[in-house]
Amino acid sequence: MGIGTAYIESFTSYIRRLASEHGLLTTTLISKIIIPNISESSILSRMEQNARRFKDGKTLNGTGITARDWVQTVEDLNGRTDLRFLTWLSYTDVMPVKNLLRQTRAWCSDCYNEWLSSNKVIYEPLLWTLEAVNICLRHKKALRYFCPCCKSAPKILARREELGFCTQCSEWLGNFDEQDSQINSELTGDKLKWQSWIVKNLGDLLSAAPSLEFLPVKETISKKLSIFCHQTTGGNMHAFARYLQMPQNMIEGAHFGRYIPLLKNLLQICYYLQQPLLDFLLPESESSNSGGSNKLSCKKRKDPVRLVKAQSKKLDSSRIQEVLQEALISDNEPPPLEELAKSLECSRRSLYNNAPDLCAAIVERRKAQRKYLPSRRTSKSSLHNLKVNPSEIREKLQFILNSNEFPSSLTEIAAQLNCSPSTLYYHAPELYDAVVQRRQDFQNTKAHPNIQATVQYINTEQPRKYDTEELRRNLTKVIEEDEHPPKPLKVVAEELGHKVDTVYDHASDLCHIISKRYKDYKAECKNQTIATMSSLIQEAVFKLHSEGKNVTKRAASLFLPKPAYIREKEVDQAFHEAVRQLGLEP
Repeated sequence: MGIGTAYIESFTSYIRRLASEHGLLTTTLISKIIIPNISESSILSRMEQNARRFKDGKTLNGTGITARDWVQTVEDLNGRTDLRFLTWLSYTDVMPVKNLLRQTRAWCSDCYNEWLSSNKVIYEPLLWTLEAVNICLRHKKALRYFCPCCKSAPKILARREELGFCTQCSEWLGNFDEQDSQINSELTGDKLKWQSWIVKNLGDLLSAAPSLEFLPVKETISKKLSIFCHQTTGGNMHAFARYLQMPQNMIEGAHFGRYIPLLKNLLQICYYLQQPLLDFLLPESESSNSGGSNKLSCKKRKDPVRLVKAQSKKLDSSRIQEVLQEALISDNEPPPLEELAKSLECSRRSLYNNAPDLCAAIVERRKAQRKYLPSRRTSKSSLHNLKVNPSEIREKLQFILNSNEFPSSLTEIAAQLNCSPSTLYYHAPELYDAVVQRRQDFQNTKAHPNIQATVQYINTEQPRKYDTEELRRNLTKVIEEDEHPPKPLKVVAEELGHKVDTVYDHASDLCHIISKRYKDYKAECKNQTIATMSSLIQEAVFKLHSEGKNVTKRAASLFLPKPAYIREKEVDQAFHEAVRQLGLEP
C-alpha cells in the first residue's frame, strides 16, 4: 500500500496482512511457507527450527541481507516485483544498519482511529519503523510506543496478532492515554520543527524510491562533503566539522570514504547545510531529475542553532550531589554509578565531572562491601588492599579450635572478619587446615568425644508429625460445606497449615474430590463466558448491519469486553451463523 508516497506500508505490516487475508497465524506463514522457500545459502535458513520465536523482526524492513532474501522469496511466491520498496533496500549503500530501525512498534493513535472510522485498511507505514522518526506529521503528535492498556511495547512480529491491536493484551492501540497530552505538550518549538524536517525528508526518500534510475552509492556522500567543505570553509576540515557541530574524525572518515554516517548524523549534516536529504544522496544528474537543484550551493545559516546541544538536557549539579550523597549515607550497599547515572538521565562521566569526590567514595564503599569467592590463589597485592589484621585472624581461628562447639564454615568466619577465605589461608595456613580437619572430624561421630552434642546439632529440626485422622476430618468438612465458589486445593492446604504434597500423601482420595470440584467450576465459568460472548458478537453483527456498516470480525470484536474473545471457536461460529442469517455469507 502507498507505493510512491511517503506513507508506504512496511514489509512486516504486509506480511501480517498477508497472513490475516489467508486465515493463517503470522508465524505459520513464516515457518511453513516463507522460510522453506528461502535459499539454503541464506542466513535465515539457520533459523528454520526457531521460526516461532523469531524476535528480530525489525531486520525485515531494513537494508541488510535478511530483508533482501525475504523480499525475493515473497515476490517469487506471489508474483509481485515491487515489494523491495516496502523496505529501505533502495538505500542500502548509504544507510548503515546500526541505530536505523527501532526494536518495537511505533504508531499514531489518531491515524489508527481515522482509518478505522472510515473503514480503511489499517497498516503500519515504513516511516514509523525508523528510530529517527518520533512524530506523525499529519496530526503533529508524538508517536506512541507502549500499549495504553497493559503498558507493554508491542513486538514487530508476534504469533497471533491483528494490525492495530496490542500483541500482548489484544487491546485497541488507538485508545486514549493520559500521558498523551503531556507528551504532546512538550512537542513544540525547535523540537517540533526538527522532527517535521526529518519526517519530510525521509518521506521524500520513500516517495522517490520507485522512480530512481540508479540507486544511491556511498561515493556520492564523499563527493558532496568535499564540495560543501570547499564552499563553506575553503577546504579546512577542522572548521567544517565545527560548522556541522560534529567530531572531526567522523567527518574526515566520511569524506575519505572510510565511514558511512549513521542516519541521525546524515540528517544533521543536511540540516546544517540546508540541503534536502534526497538531493544530498543522489548524484548531480539524478538530483536534477528528481526535482532538486542542478547546482550545489550551501546557504548561510541565519540562526546558528546548535542542534545537538539544544536537544541535550541541562544537568543540575546540586541534584547530582544530593542523589550521590543519599546513596553514600544509606545503610545498604550503594548502587553502581551506571544505575545512578541512568536515574539522573546522564552519563557516568557527567557524575565524575560534577562530584568526583562522592563518586570515588561510592566506588570505595562498594569495594569494601564486595564479597569474594573462596580461592587460595589470591595475590599478595590484593590481600594487602583488604586492610585486615593478621593477628585478629589468628586469634579468631585459635578461639574456634579451642572451643568444643561445632566450628562455623570458613566462609562464615571470613565474613565476620570482612575478608575472604583465601585471606584466612594466606595469614594462617596451619590454623586454616586445622579448622577444616576439625569440621571433618566433628561430622564423624566416632572421632568426636561429644557424640550427643553432634547429633543434636545436626538434627536440630525434628521431622513434623502429621495427624492423618485430623487432616482427613478437616478435608471432609471442607467437602461437606460445599462452599461456592469452591477453593482450589492449594488454598485449602494453606488454610490447614500444610503443603499440597503432604495433603496428597495422606488423603489423595479427598484431594481428588476437591480438585475435580474446582475444575468443574472453572469449566462452568468458561462456558458461561463463551455463551455471553457469542450472544454479544451476534448482537454486534446485527447492529453493524442495521447501521449500514461493513460487517467484519474486526469491527464486531470491538463490541466485546476483550476483542481477543473473537478467536474462541464458539464465538467465531456464532459470528458466522449471524452473518449467514443476514444472507451475507453462503
